[in-house]
Parts: sequence; structure tokens; C-alpha cells
Amino acid sequence: MNRYKKLWGIFVVEKFLSMPAKDRISFAKRLSVLISAQLPILKALQVIKNQTAGRRAVFIIDKIISEVESGQFLSSAMSQFGKVFSEFEISIVRIGEVSGSLSENLNYLAEELKKKQELKKKIISALIYPSLIVFITFAITGLLAVYVLPKILPIFASFKSELPLSTKILIFFTNFMSKDWGYVLIFVLAIFISIPWFLKISTVRKHFDRLILRLPILGNMFRSFYLANFCRTLGLLLKSDVIIMESIKITSATIFNQAY
Repeated sequence: MNRYKKLWGIFVVEKFLSMPAKDRISFAKRLSVLISAQLPILKALQVIKNQTAGRRAVFIIDKIISEVESGQFLSSAMSQFGKVFSEFEISIVRIGEVSGSLSENLNYLAEELKKKQELKKKIISALIYPSLIVFITFAITGLLAVYVLPKILPIFASFKSELPLSTKILIFFTNFMSKDWGYVLIFVLAIFISIPWFLKISTVRKHFDRLILRLPILGNMFRSFYLANFCRTLGLLLKSDVIIMESIKITSATIFNQAY
């Protein structure tokens, strides 16, 4: 029984492999400190593994140790986990190995990941309030259309004069929402479910990303976010003596907006 539980645990870890940003920051920082203390890289990885609590992080580090033991470079071992470590992180480690400045590059990487994480948190915090306002607005509109407006519709129906177009639209909307709200709910759910699937199409994703950049208020915020990431990533790569064309190529892979 315990054997099946262990196999099931390994399957779940491999299937949903991930490593939070804080764990990657800690990994790079601690590895930098240990290497700067003249500890062999294999021994340093084993020390980090013993100090790591997360099951998935332990699994990833254990696999990296196995690859390094077999003679692979650290960057090559990290590249086996393309869904965990970005091309930017792997490139910084690779350049450090080639130039002999792995400790410094890992320290730069930890600081850069920390800055990106802080910037991401600020963006999310800035989006919470407008998202809440939009949600409350739609919720109030739905409550009015379903519960309040149907009670005052007979007043409008008693008028013998021609009603304004806006009032007719309001009456139609109220009748539709009060009688066919189930269809509306199904339609909204279908849209939310289909959006991720449509965004996998390259052309649709590019148009969607362009639309995000052109939004009145949020567009400026997202442009500033992408520009900050672009400058920081490119600057760190150039500081690590990566050639300009390769630096731009790696930087473009770290930006998730295809249009940008």
C-alpha cells in the first residue's frame, strides 16, 4: 500500500511540476553563497536539497543532482525543467559557468527574480481595486435587472404614450434577464471556458495582447511593466557579457505579451 502511495506521489509531482518564485530565488541565493564559500557545486546542491521543505522543489533539485553527478553542467540540468526555469535563468547560469563567475551570476539572478516578483505583486495589488469595482457594478446591475426592475415594469406598461428608445431597451433587457437568466449564465460561462482555448491560437493571442496594450488606463500600466522587465533582463544579460543579439533573443522569451 505504501509503495502505491509513493508511486502515486511521484506521478503527481512529475505531472504538476512547478517551483514557486520564492523557492527559485532561495535556490539561486543559497547556491551563490555556498559556491562563494568554495563548496563544490554537487555538495552545495545536496545541502540545499536537505534544507528544502517543498516536495516538488526537493524532487527538482534531486533530479538536478542526478544530472550533475552524471557529468552535466548545472545549466544543462536546469534546462531539463523548461516549465520551471525560464530561458533567462538558464542563460544566466550558463554564462556564469563559462566565464567562471557562477556565484556572482547566481546572486544577480536571485536579486533580479526578487525585483520581478515585487513588481508583479505591485501590479496585482493595483488591479485588485478596479477588478472589485467592475465585479460589484455587474453584480448590482444583475440584481436590479432580476429583482427590482420587474416590479416597476407595470408602471411603464400603463403609459399610453410612446416610450423613449432607452426605456424600451431597459424593458427588453429586464424581461430577458428575469425570464432567461439561465441562458445568460450559460453564455457567460461558455465565454470564460473558451477564452483560454482561443488564446492558444497565435493570431488570436497577438490581437489580444495588442488590445491589452491599447487599453485606456491598464495599457499604460502593462507597457510600463513590460518595459521594466525588458530593461532589467537585457541589462543583466549584457552585464554578464552576453552578446547583444543573443541578449535580445533571450529577453524576448521572458516577455509573455507576444505583441510587445
